[in-house]
Amino acid sequence: MSALSAGQEKVLNALGSSHSDAVDKFADLDYTCEDSAILMDGASVQMVVEVIDILYLAGIEEDKLVYGLIKSHSQSGKRMLTIDQD
Repeated sequence: MSALSAGQEKVLNALGSSHSDAVDKFADLDYTCEDSAILMDGASVQMVVEVIDILYLAGIEEDKLVYGLIKSHSQSGKRMLTIDQD
């Protein structure tokens, strides 16, 4: 799990908001694999999380609540990418 840093709009746009089996969204991105986690290089925060449980929320089909155990965590000190980026 990665929280992108300011300036990583290319990563945000490449990954988009949908799933794709037809296109390799990671082809032109820099990332590191740790166990089964994909961590985006240069991210503000990187975490490897073991999923403990997934709750499917009634009436909100597209949303799920995920419980996880953080196995590792690092912060780069870079400012996080936000919606209100200046």
